[in-house]
Amino acid sequence: MILAPTPLRCPFMITIETCTEPTGPEAHGLGRLRSALAAAGIKVADVHEATAIEAPHVHLMVGRTSHPAIQAAAAGSGLRLPSEPEATFFQPLPERAAATLLAGGADAAGVMYALLELADRIRCRGLAALSKPDPFLEKASLRIRGVDRFLSGHLDEDWFHSEDFWAYFLDRLAAARLNRFVLVTGFDTAWMSPPYPFFLDIPGFEAVTVEGLAPGRKAANLARLRRIGRDCADRAITFFFGIWQQTPWQQGQSQLVAGLPPDEDALAEFCAAGLRELLVQCPEIAGIHLRVNHEAGVGTQTTPEGFWNTLTDAVADCGRPAKLDLRAKGLSDGMIRHALDRGLDLGVPTKYWCEQTGLPHHLTQMRSEELARLENLNHARRYSYADLLRRPRRHQIIYRLWNLGGTNLFWWGNSEYVRRFCASLAVGEAPGFEFSCPLSLKGGHEVHHREPWPVRIDPAEVSHTCEDERYWIQYLLFGRIGYDPAVADSVFLRDFEQRFGPEAGGQLSGAGAAASLVLPLVTAAHMPVHPMACYWPELSTGGALFATNQANPHFREVTYGAAEPSDSGLFYGIDAYATDLLENAVADKFTPLQVARWLRSLAADTRSALEAAARASDRRPGPEWKAARTDLSMLADLADYHAEKIHAAVHLALFGTGSAESHRRAALVHLKRARSHWQALAERGTHAFRDPLEFRAGTAVGRTGHWRHLTTEIDRDLDCLTTLKPGSQAAAHSLPEAATAGSTTPAFQDGRLPGELEVAERAVAGRSIRVVYRPPISPDPAMVFRLRYRRTNQLEGAFLSLPLLREADGFAASIPAHYVTPEFDQLVYVTGRCDRWETRMLPGLFHPEAPLPYRLIRITEA
Repeated sequence: MILAPTPLRCPFMITIETCTEPTGPEAHGLGRLRSALAAAGIKVADVHEATAIEAPHVHLMVGRTSHPAIQAAAAGSGLRLPSEPEATFFQPLPERAAATLLAGGADAAGVMYALLELADRIRCRGLAALSKPDPFLEKASLRIRGVDRFLSGHLDEDWFHSEDFWAYFLDRLAAARLNRFVLVTGFDTAWMSPPYPFFLDIPGFEAVTVEGLAPGRKAANLARLRRIGRDCADRAITFFFGIWQQTPWQQGQSQLVAGLPPDEDALAEFCAAGLRELLVQCPEIAGIHLRVNHEAGVGTQTTPEGFWNTLTDAVADCGRPAKLDLRAKGLSDGMIRHALDRGLDLGVPTKYWCEQTGLPHHLTQMRSEELARLENLNHARRYSYADLLRRPRRHQIIYRLWNLGGTNLFWWGNSEYVRRFCASLAVGEAPGFEFSCPLSLKGGHEVHHREPWPVRIDPAEVSHTCEDERYWIQYLLFGRIGYDPAVADSVFLRDFEQRFGPEAGGQLSGAGAAASLVLPLVTAAHMPVHPMACYWPELSTGGALFATNQANPHFREVTYGAAEPSDSGLFYGIDAYATDLLENAVADKFTPLQVARWLRSLAADTRSALEAAARASDRRPGPEWKAARTDLSMLADLADYHAEKIHAAVHLALFGTGSAESHRRAALVHLKRARSHWQALAERGTHAFRDPLEFRAGTAVGRTGHWRHLTTEIDRDLDCLTTLKPGSQAAAHSLPEAATAGSTTPAFQDGRLPGELEVAERAVAGRSIRVVYRPPISPDPAMVFRLRYRRTNQLEGAFLSLPLLREADGFAASIPAHYVTPEFDQLVYVTGRCDRWETRMLPGLFHPEAPLPYRLIRITEA
């Protein structure tokens, strides 16, 4: 039911009736609503009931669903109040004599979310938000919606001790309905490694000191930590403290803490004492988050279970309930059992897609480096869910999107990506996710912290006091969609319209959506090396065509063509594709030429929408618009660069096998085009961004530099191509025409197999599972369709395969009964060979009706 529109004009008043005295999150939400009303010129009065209301007044009742007054008001309007944690609602009450609105939630968080939503509507639309208010009733889909932020060096104390920063930042999280915050220390930096002596004195370890720590700073640090925890609680945010190093694991990090016990067992006692004391002195910390492999500064490639069990005991024995997260890399089953046996609420965070931002699905196949060393938990459980989904399972998986390794610098926002990402958490029944703040690790680790510097150097593109503020859409998308995957895109568009103009805002949103898929696609198809410290796709050529020309020393002999995809189950590497193409043995994977086509399409869509936004008569040409245009244009340049370089690498690989001169010439043409796109990228970057950009973690050099310094690598490749011994006049190997020409088909669409995939959502262990593919029309008799299937155990490697056999109205195959076991669920998809060059898949990538490129089948006991 909608309240009938009433012409509103200032002066206008809204009366607010709070059913109980607001505190904590409810008080925060009410404060933000009052601020929005004041900014819109709307007067506010507090009342105890609605009897004195006269037009032009609106009465707002606020409270929890458990309050009798809220229940009575809801009953009169037919509203069924929600009871689930964090549930929120808003409902006009047209049956009342006065214009009355009802807002609240099942708990303090739900009430706050209702008030913050109203505040945001008023901020964006003013009085119009009250003229015809849309009702809502929403429930939390994912229980954990988290954000990580890193303390890397002493320059970070500027924001760590800033009241203004925390007010802005935590308000941002609450408004986006993000409900977990993890403050991480010790990410490959000497600063706060270990963190305990930076905050307090540890009884019995008086000899442990922090070099250069000013008098009183320790107490100030602890006070700040406690204040952060209280401010989080006031916004319904759970505060976790992350500890990633107990002592620096790389010599190049230096060492700031003196007097640490040299023996690992004694160090465990010190760290446990420090952790226990921190939890006692800072009761606002709700949970501890630990990195437990050798990169924490203890142990080797074999994880020292005793050390970590000692720290687990410290959490369990701190005298109050505290949650514990143990990161998956290096984590043993024994450590999981120990934490659970101690009665701890245990989470196991794992990297969603390597250490970069891949596509919004779980890897279909682990990388060859991990599969080759499954006996080592640093490899077997390095990325994705590995074997952690085995039943019975008492721990909960938390998927951590390592966007700090891949989409950390440029403006990012794609609602469809986030919806699919959240849907993918059904694999493993994860309660939620975490992602990292944009601009994470700015300044590098402590050794590189010298003077503060801005990321953007063009004053015309600086729109906010805090550099983090321009990434508002990223927070909003992950928080609101994580809370409710069905949330309307209008929730996000209203901010675009308010900031950039109604028409221009819509076009800019579309440009951002297209550009935001560029780096995830590049990452999925192309990963020269895996650590984020060595490979930063935002500022990387992806490798040289010739190993001798590598600008990035970490790539070594891994050329652009030799790079392995990060998801080698769905994607081909360039050299591998060329080899199989020559042997007429192309496998059922997306080819590099398909990827190039999709990148061109994303670049074209980005530029088209940007041009439309620039032409919009209502465009507001402020700094935020200019910065967004620069970022999205650079992403389009990057997409076109990779599209051309992929073609150059394919032709170079074919030239290397058959020496046909036409392939060398084609490679040269495509690399020249790639260079022109890189030059455009570098020129925009030189105008907009500081040189050098410094985002290093640890001693690697893959996260520092500038685009303009990498042009010479491409020039050296051009020289090598030019001076290669001319090839023979033999006929070139043919390539698919559609792959070499421009494409007007939307990205990913031509990689999907048309038709329907029929498979049960649930199956019983020990019984075969029938899968049917029904094409829309009778396919070419030469086409070959195959069923791909695997348990949700990535240690098994590639998906298994069966031919789909023709039936009366489709093609069918059955997963064998012996492979359907209760320990793991099943994933399935179908492939179809279109010709000798390319494969299509169902569901495929970004299917309009299927959130993932495979179907998930729940397996239950017989």
